[in-house]
Amino acid sequence: MPMTPIWACSCSRTAPTPARGASRPASSRPPSGSPFRRVSVWRWRRWWISRRETSCGCPISWGTIRARRRARRISSTACSAMRLSRAMQSAGAIRIAAIVPLWAGLLAACTTTDVASREVGATPNLDTDEAGLWRAMEDREEEIRRSPRLNAEPALNAYVSEVMCRVADEYCSDIRVYVLDQPYFNASMAPNGYSEVWSGLLLRAENEHQLAFVLGHEAAHFVENHSIEQWRTTRNNTGLATVFSLGVAAAGAPELSNIGQLATLASIYGFSRENEREADALGLRFQSDAGYDPAAAAEVWRRLVEEAEASSFEEVRERRARANIFATHPLTSERIETLDALAGELGNPTRGRDASGGRHAEAIAPHLHDWLDQEVQRGDYGQSLHLIERLLARGRDQGVLNHHLGEVYRLRDEEGDEARAREAYAAAAGWPDAPPETWRQLGLLHRAAGERAPALAAFRTYLDKRPDAPDRAFIEHYIENLEGTS
Repeated sequence: MPMTPIWACSCSRTAPTPARGASRPASSRPPSGSPFRRVSVWRWRRWWISRRETSCGCPISWGTIRARRRARRISSTACSAMRLSRAMQSAGAIRIAAIVPLWAGLLAACTTTDVASREVGATPNLDTDEAGLWRAMEDREEEIRRSPRLNAEPALNAYVSEVMCRVADEYCSDIRVYVLDQPYFNASMAPNGYSEVWSGLLLRAENEHQLAFVLGHEAAHFVENHSIEQWRTTRNNTGLATVFSLGVAAAGAPELSNIGQLATLASIYGFSRENEREADALGLRFQSDAGYDPAAAAEVWRRLVEEAEASSFEEVRERRARANIFATHPLTSERIETLDALAGELGNPTRGRDASGGRHAEAIAPHLHDWLDQEVQRGDYGQSLHLIERLLARGRDQGVLNHHLGEVYRLRDEEGDEARAREAYAAAAGWPDAPPETWRQLGLLHRAAGERAPALAAFRTYLDKRPDAPDRAFIEHYIENLEGTS
């Protein structure tokens, strides 16, 4: 028998709930032996409501009853939507594949949150939701100022801030850039002008042109107020999703509640994808107007695709090609094609600025050793090898790069990696920028192979180059043992 919808159950709205202590007709009392016979009044009341709700053929689940009682408080518009959904479901017209885009489209139509572009120096009124979001970001900014991950080296910060100011132009004074030692490709922009640039991005950018595009993209988010726009969209859509969930529960179709939530998330992230497309186009314009090569924009994503394909983990290799309604950025192939097309329209206004990447390489060189240490510690040796080999092709920083190439092979420890590590360390030792740890690793490899003289020479060189070595006592012990075997 088909279930009677809640809005058709007049008994569920009109049957009075007996007052506490009032006598009940025998037909309405719990049967003999019922656990409700000698329990508290609230259980009597619960049993009575359950009986009242089921008197017109509705389910007796207490959870369903509570959901129905909550659902009675929703608006008449939502009730109409519930009736339509219930009728369509009964007719077999609703399917999951159809509901998700239908509900996502409804959300998009009902939650217009366009925000005007930001004016230079503008701040929100204190009584607005944007002001609340600003305060939250100011708290986050204060945390970053005290974070051990903050890289406060003046020359590096001056370089990154200069590039940001060139692409942000008149908005430069509204933006504050913080460089964080985090080994992932990332940059972000908060609505109050607080921006993070991670070391993984600086390590992977081949030149100033590529960095300028990423920073121009973030500046575009700031100028177009995408953060507050996205925040309002999320708030509005999740509110509608709650109404939808209550409605379908009352309609006796709780499985549609999950579908509504799925579609809500799709709508939220779909909106974000539109923001990303807009930021790409505007950021490319900012980059070009500042005198950088717009063709560098697509190269950023090509390099990331290549690195993902080199990953040691299958899920990373597959992720970029997976169509996902929750992707916050346009699919990579689409993004590359769009950026190439836009760059072709803009032409190449480059005025000889860092065409070879030398200025960018100079800016990050003092931090290369520490950043590569963090990169190797991520544990994705396939990606790290790809990145280091690409950096080696630039023809500079050969000592530090070959050292970390050896570190990747040593830690990966696959067949043949010990020989590869030894070769990489030996190559690093031939360059003046090789870190002292290169000779420690060479000494350990020679010692393990029973090669006494090369091991002694490597250990002594390590201590000469690093007098304050934290493992000095261990290395001296190795030296004593090796000398004692002569």
